[in-house]
Amino acid sequence: MKNTLFVLILLSTINGYSQDFKVKSGVNIPDFENKHIYEERAVDVLGSNTIGFYIGVNYEYSLNENFSLDADLLYSSLSNTGNSNFPGKSKFQSIQVPLTFNYCVFDKLKLGLGTSLNYHIKSEHVYKSEIDHTLPHNDFLNQKFEFYDNTSYSLHIGTSYNIWNDFFIDVRYNFGLGNIYDSETESVAKSKYNNLQLGLSYKF
Repeated sequence: MKNTLFVLILLSTINGYSQDFKVKSGVNIPDFENKHIYEERAVDVLGSNTIGFYIGVNYEYSLNENFSLDADLLYSSLSNTGNSNFPGKSKFQSIQVPLTFNYCVFDKLKLGLGTSLNYHIKSEHVYKSEIDHTLPHNDFLNQKFEFYDNTSYSLHIGTSYNIWNDFFIDVRYNFGLGNIYDSETESVAKSKYNNLQLGLSYKF
């Protein structure tokens, strides 16, 4: 987070081509990959994904007519429901800080490539029924467990299209990197998620 703020301050002090601020919001469409390691075999525990949302701000610094850098500060929410092997629901509320390098294809269309730091302010799994033979204890009814790491990282590609005046359509696909479970849990469970973000933004 400190590095991101430093980059924003540095960019704002450079006499560049232009600088823009946006507010943005939209939906998250996650794609979780969950596996539980039991008796040295990986059991697929993927159930169904739940559409979430994001909201935040964007700062874009144009290097020239074709290239720009931007940074977002987003609040993001998404969740996943397990199957019979791992019943319950995983919920994530995160602060995301994506950094993106953009190329302007033509006046209204930009393509972007970047990376993101995701800080999970809330990450928990709530069991909805008893579990048999998949974990050491059977009585997990309606209990909440916080066994996810506080941070995760992702790469993303995306596009932004100016649809009318200062309004834009934003599309971004995030590729999750690494296991999101904490160090005490990662030996028995593996999980990561990709995330499609669709939204609108308004430039000031």
